[in-house]
Amino acid sequence: MQITFIRHPQTEWNILNLLQGSKEGPISAQGQHDAIALVEGFREDFDILFSANNSRCLYLANLFFIRFDKQIIIDDRLNERSFGIYEGKNTSEIASEVGWKKLTPIERISRKPNGGESMQDVVNKMSSFLSDVLKNPCFTNKKLVCISSGGAIKAAMYGMRCISIEKLFEIKIRNLQKLTFQSDRNGVWKLIKE
Repeated sequence: MQITFIRHPQTEWNILNLLQGSKEGPISAQGQHDAIALVEGFREDFDILFSANNSRCLYLANLFFIRFDKQIIIDDRLNERSFGIYEGKNTSEIASEVGWKKLTPIERISRKPNGGESMQDVVNKMSSFLSDVLKNPCFTNKKLVCISSGGAIKAAMYGMRCISIEKLFEIKIRNLQKLTFQSDRNGVWKLIKE
C-alpha cells in the first residue's frame, strides 16, 4: 500500500501565526492559488481519496474530486489536534506561556491543554486510521491520497516509526507539502518520496 499525505492549503490563520487546531481559518488567496496549481499539476496515480473533516482540508479534497472524479472519504481521525484553550492564539505567545522548549519530548507528547488533545491522542488516532486501512482488503495494493494537517501528518509519521519522538516536535510540514509512504506486507512503513 502507498499513502501520500498532503497538508492543507495556507489559511489566513497560518499567515497570522494563529493556532488553528479544530477551529476554522479561511483559505488565503495564495492558498487557493497554490492548491489549484498543485491539483492541476498532480501527476501521481492514486485510487482513493481521504480527507480530514474540516474546511481547509475539504477545500483541497474537493479540487481533487473535481479534477480526478475520485470519491472523498471523510475520516475524523485525520483531523488536526484540538488545542483547546490555545486555539486562535498566536503560536509564539503560547510557546512562551507554556514553556514548550523546557519540556522533554516525553512530557510534550503527553501534555494535554485544557479542553484539547495531547499529541499522543493524535498519534493514537492516526495509528488507528493506518491500521484500519492496512487491514481493509478494499485498500490492498492501492494508492491513497490523504489530506490532513501538519500535526496529524507528523503524528502519522511517528506512528509509522518513520521519525523519532524528537523529530515529531522539530520538523515542519509546509502547506501543500506531499509525503509519500510505502508499506510492506508486514506493515513496515518507509518514506519513499518528499
